[in-house]
Amino acid sequence: MTVNPCTEMAYAHRPRYVAAPRLLRAAGSRSEVVLSDIDSTLADTRQRRFACPTVDPMRTWTEYAMLCGSDAPFPGPIRVLKMFHAAGYGIHLITGRPERARKLTEGWLLEHEVPYEQLRMRPDGISHEISLKVAYIDTLRAQGYEPVLFLEDWPAEAALIEAAGVPTLCLNPRYDFEVAT
Repeated sequence: MTVNPCTEMAYAHRPRYVAAPRLLRAAGSRSEVVLSDIDSTLADTRQRRFACPTVDPMRTWTEYAMLCGSDAPFPGPIRVLKMFHAAGYGIHLITGRPERARKLTEGWLLEHEVPYEQLRMRPDGISHEISLKVAYIDTLRAQGYEPVLFLEDWPAEAALIEAAGVPTLCLNPRYDFEVAT
C-alpha cells in the first residue's frame, strides 16, 4: 500500500480510528426503536403531487393517500431501516395517511420489503394539521421504548421531533418546489 506522506503528516495528530457512537456500535434491542415517516421519506410521492391539497385545494388528504399504491420506493432510506432492523432495533412507521389507506400501505411496504414492527396511521377524521409524531414518541417512552432515530422529510416536523429529544435524519425527497420550514 502506498501512503501519501503529505496526507499522513496532515492527519498525524488525529487518531486512526474513532470510536463509533453507541447507536452503531452495540446491537440494539427491540425496545430501542428507529421511527420513520413514509410519504416522501420511504415512498416517492411526486407522481401523485397533483392530488395534494397544498397543490389542489379541491382535493383531500384522503384522496392523496389513496393514490399511494404506485409510489416508487426510495432505496436509500429503506436500506437504512433494513440495517437497523438487522442490528436488532425495532422499526416503527408513523404516517399521516388515514387509517382507511392501511391495506394499500401494508401492501406497498410488503412489495418493497420495508421491515417494521408497528405501523401507526392517522385515525380517520383527525385533522391533518395535528402532528401525531411527537405524541407517538411520548407514547413509546411511556411504554418503555427508547426512540433513537427518526427519518422524516418535512423540515418543520423534523424540528418538532428533534425538540422532543429524538435525533432526526431529515431527508430531501426531491421536491421540485421550495419547502417552507
